[in-house]
This record gives sequence, C-alpha cells and structure tokens, in this order.
Amino acid sequence: MREPTGLTLQEGLSQFTEWGMGKYSSNTVRTYTDLIERFIVFAGDKPLADIKVTEIAKYHGYLKNKDYADSSVAFMMVALRQFMKYLFLRHEITWDYQLVSVPKYVSKSYAPVETEDARSMIDGIRAENFRSLRDKTMLSFLYSSGVRVAELCCLETKDLHIQDGHGSIISKKNRQLRMIFWDDATAQLMKEYLPQRNLWASSDALFISMDRKNRGGKLSTRSVQRLVADLRPKSNISPHSFRHGLGMRAVKSGIHPRYIQKILGHKNINSSQIYLDVHDEDVVKAYQKIAA
Repeated sequence: MREPTGLTLQEGLSQFTEWGMGKYSSNTVRTYTDLIERFIVFAGDKPLADIKVTEIAKYHGYLKNKDYADSSVAFMMVALRQFMKYLFLRHEITWDYQLVSVPKYVSKSYAPVETEDARSMIDGIRAENFRSLRDKTMLSFLYSSGVRVAELCCLETKDLHIQDGHGSIISKKNRQLRMIFWDDATAQLMKEYLPQRNLWASSDALFISMDRKNRGGKLSTRSVQRLVADLRPKSNISPHSFRHGLGMRAVKSGIHPRYIQKILGHKNINSSQIYLDVHDEDVVKAYQKIAA
C-alpha cells in the first residue's frame, strides 16, 4: 500500500481541484473548492493524516447549528465526502470515506411537478410561431424524458433516433452514456418542430436560441429557467421539477428503483431511493384523508 505523502488539507485540496477539472464542470469544481475551504477554516490546515471522521462529524453538527437550509448542509457534506473519497483512493487517509454522513432531503425548490401542472403549462402554450412551438416541444420533452436542464441544452439532433423514440446522451453528473425516451405526445410535437428548426438552426443543438445575438445557436439553461418561471402555476416549480416528476411517476407505476436509476442516469441506486421515500409520505397523506 502506498504511504501517505504528508500533504496538508490545503495542499490536498489543490490537487483535488486540479484533478476535478478533468471530471466535473468548472462550476462544480469552483463550488466544491469553496465548500471544502470552509471545512479547512473550521479544522485548520493540518496534515491529512491527522484528519479523523469524528472531526467531520463535529463539522456536520456545526453546520446544522448555523441554521443553514437542509439542502445547503447536504450539499456541503456531499462536497466534503467527494474530497475524502479522493483522498482515500490515494491513500492519504486510512479510514473509509463512506463514514462521512450525507443527510437525505427532498429539495422544496425542486418539488416534483404534478401531471396536471405540467400539462397546463405545456397545453397553455399556443404554437403560433416557431419560438412558441419550440417552447411547447421543449417542455413536453422535459416532462416525458426527465433529462436535466443542462443535458437538454446540450442535446444535438444526432443524439436522437426519432423513428425509434429514444436517444443517447452523456450524463452531466457521471459522464456515463445513457438512453433517454419520450412519450407519444412529445413525438408528435417533434414531428412539427424539427422541420422548422432546420430552417433556423446555425448549430447542431436540438433546441436552438431565437435571441438576436445567438439566433440558431445553442439554447442557454437560463432561457429554460425563465420559460418555466413565466409559465409555472406554483412558485416551487423549476425545470428540475420535471425530472423529479418523472421519478415520482415511475415509482407510482411500480417501476423498480434499478430501472429508475437507468432512466434518470443516477450514479447509484440511492439517488433513486429518494422517490420511494417521498411516495411513502403520499401513503401517509392518503390514509389521513381516509381517517379524517
């Protein structure tokens, strides 16, 4: 086994940041680095060999006492766990990084979109011109495929097998190839959208921008977020809500978590388990209505 190199926390973070640039997006690397530096301020820039899991548990308690949102605490611990995994695999720490606890939560800002809300948003768009047809098709694609908004914006026409009703993309989270699917309603919209898209496109992007400065180019995630914000009937609906909505529909349909993992492109099955936990809450609410 390789011996620890004697690096300090800050030196270890520098190496982690450099390594992460080849694995994660630049935004993710910046965020992880910032969150891990907060731990270093808490613990002090000590040798990596001196870091114990008990110290990380104390940090977790410190974060909870600072009145951070549950989602913020969870993300801080995710960043720290990824850092510890990096150090563990390089034998800089000897204890198992999986001992770092990451609290589970369901983000309120990413509440699963209900079918009636999604349909009202999609059906509420009157496809009177190319832009509105694009918006209608795009929301229907989000609803039926469960892709992340960044994946949606990176989709290219060559990624889709229109006749077969599926496509292939590289997951933004784990860089793994996965299949994506869409429903019949989306397929019908795609038949209308694609020929018109070809008249405007100046890039290979599936959903193209109609802004003056980037007309025909790749659509930005901010544009999708603005569209959803303008149409949503509830303030807690975001583009990611469509993805969570598909996860919830899958659970309620009795689909095994392993298949949900494949459909949504989760790195491990624990990420899909969250929909089962929420579904249990639905059962409680249903019983409460009976007992009332």
